[in-house]
Amino acid sequence: MAGKKHCGSLVHRFAAAATLYRSRVAVSDAGGDLTYGELDQRSSRIARGLRAWGVCPGDRVGLSVQRGSPVLLGMLGILKAGASYVPMDSGYPPDRLRFMCEDSRPCCVLCDDPTPLPDGVPLIQLGELEAGNDDVEHDAEIAASVADLAYIIYTSGSTGRPKGVMVTHQNVIALLDCALPFFDVGPEDRWSLFTSHSFDVSVWEMWMSIVTGGTAVAVPADVARSPDAFVQLLAEQRVTVLNQVPSIFRHVSAAYVRAGAPQLALRYVIFAGETLDRSAIRNFLAAAPTAAPAWINMYGITETTVHATWKRLDSADLDADGATPIGCPLPHLRCFLLDDARRPVRKGDVGELWLSGEGVATGYFDRPELTAERFVSLAIDGSPTRCYRSGDLALERRDGELEYVGRADDQVKLRGFRIELGEIEHALREHPAVDDAVVVKVDGPVAPMLVAVVVHRHEGQRAKTPDVRSFLGQRLPSHMVPNRVLNVDTFPLSPSGKLDRRAVQKLAAANAKA
Repeated sequence: MAGKKHCGSLVHRFAAAATLYRSRVAVSDAGGDLTYGELDQRSSRIARGLRAWGVCPGDRVGLSVQRGSPVLLGMLGILKAGASYVPMDSGYPPDRLRFMCEDSRPCCVLCDDPTPLPDGVPLIQLGELEAGNDDVEHDAEIAASVADLAYIIYTSGSTGRPKGVMVTHQNVIALLDCALPFFDVGPEDRWSLFTSHSFDVSVWEMWMSIVTGGTAVAVPADVARSPDAFVQLLAEQRVTVLNQVPSIFRHVSAAYVRAGAPQLALRYVIFAGETLDRSAIRNFLAAAPTAAPAWINMYGITETTVHATWKRLDSADLDADGATPIGCPLPHLRCFLLDDARRPVRKGDVGELWLSGEGVATGYFDRPELTAERFVSLAIDGSPTRCYRSGDLALERRDGELEYVGRADDQVKLRGFRIELGEIEHALREHPAVDDAVVVKVDGPVAPMLVAVVVHRHEGQRAKTPDVRSFLGQRLPSHMVPNRVLNVDTFPLSPSGKLDRRAVQKLAAANAKA
């Protein structure tokens, strides 16, 4: 299916669904239900209001709103105005939000609460914008085209500077068109909106739901943090499609067992973001042997538009030990395993995963050097082909499926987030008590965790864990703040005098178990 031309923008796709399913519930949250007709009409009012304010096609608009209907209303309103949205989670530290705003330079920020942004950035209240255009019944004009930018999502940066990934309407539409044949989903399905709109899995959750006539069930932030409350929501809301990070599902599975295995309506449980933990699935099934959702393992990258490969797990996969395959590429992408000289590796050998196809994003916003480094043209089948080099290591098994091996650099995955350890280390070195720092991911008593190993700046001066965590909490999202801080006088060095990362890893692992 690579190379297929997809008709209509995301706005057109939603308009078609809204016409078919006008009276059905599109989104359900703590504030009540919103039908497709209401979502269509209200987002059109927001689009008309944005245009009246001065937003033009091609502009960027920040989106800092609460989970649920405000996200969908704001997102659709921005896209209908012909602009792209920049998700800004209001739970992020002020410094992070300021950086994102200064870097992406939105013409305004659509919000529903006061948002700590730099002076001079216009804030537009979502409710006021909609109320000011309540005479608009329908907005027939759709300005967006498939080639237009749909959103910019920020990911961690190794130099201490987050990078904004630019994704077009066509990138997302290609994902939807190629994934839908593998999933028997439709108007009767209820999708959990578990993820913040600043995380790219939200794109999958929202659009897969609203282009098929399904209902997006918003999960409040406090419920998302409480596995017991979340299991109760799954049961009460009759959720049929659940997207989860494996480490989070481990806690959800345990809560499900504690609750006595309540009857759920789950048809699909889709994993992504981390190496799969099959023991959590086995515990879930042991508590409810008749529960029979389809278990799907997916692999993806923000730069290739959420998901790139997929694997439906059978009983043999769930019973097996060892690595779990990430399956085969979705039809709109091709995967290549290359060595350091960019030559294909043999089947069974480990290589770096490169991807090409319609899911490959435009690049990094205002970062031409980094874009040129990661988005590379390769000669494939005799023709130059634009690829994204993922930095992930994988191998092809005998059955042709891919198996994830690890990273070729210092990026790690934790609770579904791709984290550049260098960004945390950069922030740590700005602490007045820290001279140098190394951050590693280790296995903690319950789940994987980050440990910061630091050398103090002055003799006798130690960086206390609460102080360091508080310091970083003002600069980084919570998922990037190390769980523990280990002080050392000097870093262990290799015989050649270089940092011995393996020794640092062992120190941190011992500290995590203490």
